[in-house]
Amino acid sequence: MRPYGLTTFQYTALTVLQHRGGLSSAQLARRSFVMPRTMHEIVRSLEERGLIERAHAPGNRRIMEARLTREGEELLTACASAVQMF
Repeated sequence: MRPYGLTTFQYTALTVLQHRGGLSSAQLARRSFVMPRTMHEIVRSLEERGLIERAHAPGNRRIMEARLTREGEELLTACASAVQMF
C-alpha cells in the first residue's frame, strides 16, 4: 500500500467502509480490529486526504458516520490490482 500512500490500517478501514459505509469511528474500529483511539487518528488522516467524509448519523446528531468519497473509491480501485497480487 506504500505506493498509494496508505498504511495497512488505513487500507483496511477504507475497505470496511466500501463494504459497509455509514459507520462511526467506534464501529469502524471494531470491524478493523484496532483500538478506538487508533481509529480516531486513522479517520482523521483519511478525512484530511479527502478519502472519506463524515456526517451526523440520521436520528442521532452526536454520532458522526464515515463514508467513502469518490476519491476514496477511486484509490481503492487503483489498489485492487496490487492487493490481488498477494
